Amino acid sequence: MKTFDRQTGTHTKLAGGRAAGASGPRRRFGLPGSTVVAIALVALAALVAGTATAQDAGTRTAVFGGGCFWCMESPFDHLDGVLSTTSGFSGGHVENPSYEQVSHGGTGHSEVVEVTYDPGRVSYEQLLYVYWRNVDPLDGGGQFCDRGATYAPVIFTDGADQDRLARRSRDVVADRFTDEIAVAIRPFQAFYPAEDYHQDYYINNPLRYRFYRSRCGRDRRLEEVWGDEAGGENPPASWLTAAEVSSRNASAASGLPAEVERRINAVHRIVAGIDAGDRPYVTRTAEYDPAARIVHGEDTPVDYPVQLSDAQWRRRLDGERYDVLRHDDTERPFRNALFDNKEPGIYYSAATGQPLFSSEDKYESGTGWPSFTRPISPDAVAYFEDRSLFSRRIEVVDSLSGSHLGHVFNDGPAPTGQRYCMNSAALIFVPEGGDPPPMIGDAAR
Repeated sequence: MKTFDRQTGTHTKLAGGRAAGASGPRRRFGLPGSTVVAIALVALAALVAGTATAQDAGTRTAVFGGGCFWCMESPFDHLDGVLSTTSGFSGGHVENPSYEQVSHGGTGHSEVVEVTYDPGRVSYEQLLYVYWRNVDPLDGGGQFCDRGATYAPVIFTDGADQDRLARRSRDVVADRFTDEIAVAIRPFQAFYPAEDYHQDYYINNPLRYRFYRSRCGRDRRLEEVWGDEAGGENPPASWLTAAEVSSRNASAASGLPAEVERRINAVHRIVAGIDAGDRPYVTRTAEYDPAARIVHGEDTPVDYPVQLSDAQWRRRLDGERYDVLRHDDTERPFRNALFDNKEPGIYYSAATGQPLFSSEDKYESGTGWPSFTRPISPDAVAYFEDRSLFSRRIEVVDSLSGSHLGHVFNDGPAPTGQRYCMNSAALIFVPEGGDPPPMIGDAAR
């Protein structure tokens, strides 16, 4: 929730909004001493169940940075359901800054536009569609002729719903390009309106505005990037949902059960926007590609979506599972439950309940541990360097919690050439037609 302070001219968050610092990064190895659940588990459960949270009645606001704020008002003003747009600043540490202060640098602020809208007439999802098609998503050094951090593209999200949709939109957009998406997604804290002469500039100064926009090359570049979609006119009501349905159809064609696909989509939406250091946390490819695998240093800090206290993990996992998943132990070969399992079915994470591997990708490696040629989806797992045995290995972890699963080696059979050597204790096998284990959003409380 936000309120507008007419004395300071700033929108600020009230109690009940998204709490700042709700989840801090934890070290890759070792357990957090007193961490609590850092993800809204109820929200995760809703994703798994395929439900959506209804928006409250009344108006909402969205804050977008796309270079010069003069040029970001018009695209939204033309949308039915947008009540107003305001040029201003957000993301910095200086209260109520002037345009001159922000332009000179050192405030940390971005030029942004605040969009006030009626969610009953236009959705945040549609606003995102318009936003993306009015920026160059590949340019993180500014936008068009305006250079520097002040003009870098950014989406400021207010609450879990906006954050989820913004990250999902970035992932959908990323599928269109080979270069990395440069648009940042950051939590909203405050908005400061710019001076009056900046408001509705395209209306009040049409000749100067058109001259500036043309000289800046904005429209030319937007057409190069987006083609006929440049400008984002007539945004579809559910472009993110449509992309998700396409993904589900592709998985259905490969024979995955509907519940497995629901969980895969839930995990995808949660982890797709997470960064580890200055790189994406998971491999953002639609299809599994070992060449695109992102391997992080063993001490890379990660804001894992699920962080439980040590006591919570001990209650959730029995002795051997706890030792393997949370302390990186390795079970004995040929003396574990699943190394020679040949039944058709799905292998789930014993830590979180997310699907990890399919029996269709399991093979007999002769090592004494269950082995697979690939994960069930590219972002089900994440990868870290492991130098614990005086050699470089690649550790495989559950992407939701960072829990240890095993290692991957480049000595597997076709078609991938990979051997995902997993611990049975890290997995829960469910035969074809069986009921999957609870997802952590349902049960880990």
